Amino acid sequence: MTIRFMLSLLRLVFAGLGLVAGLACTGVLAQTVRLDDSASPRALVQPLAALDETGRPLAQSPEPNQAVLQFGDVRFKLRTAPYVGKSGRIYMVFPPQLGEVHPGAVRLRWQDTQSRSGVLSPGERALVWSGRMDAPWTDLMIRMSLEMNLSLWRSASSGVSPFFELELAP
Repeated sequence: MTIRFMLSLLRLVFAGLGLVAGLACTGVLAQTVRLDDSASPRALVQPLAALDETGRPLAQSPEPNQAVLQFGDVRFKLRTAPYVGKSGRIYMVFPPQLGEVHPGAVRLRWQDTQSRSGVLSPGERALVWSGRMDAPWTDLMIRMSLEMNLSLWRSASSGVSPFFELELAP
């Protein structure tokens, strides 16, 4: 390596470190906390219907390739009391799955009451609410279904237990 190349590389590294430090000092990096959802009326959400890829009940499908577990509308009650008067964004997190799961084996499809919707893979999160918290509890109603590629899925669990994170505005 030439000295000129090494100096250029060091400048880039220090510029990047300065940018990160500057963002932290100006409050651009938001604080993220996990919200308490223990007041939600469910322990582990169980499916209302289990269908194969053609829409038939999974139990009547001789050799299904995919399963679609429909959970319907699920109510979540999130404790936001410590953050009343503050603005932020609430994200639903689809936790990483335990055991050996192929990256494409499972997806969580969701839709909230504000017509936001999306698809999450294990370990991903999606914005489900934003604004100012004016009450000690925030209720969310989210319609959910779980799509599983049965040739890649290695777990017997069919429940879903997403959690929620609050990202406070700087």
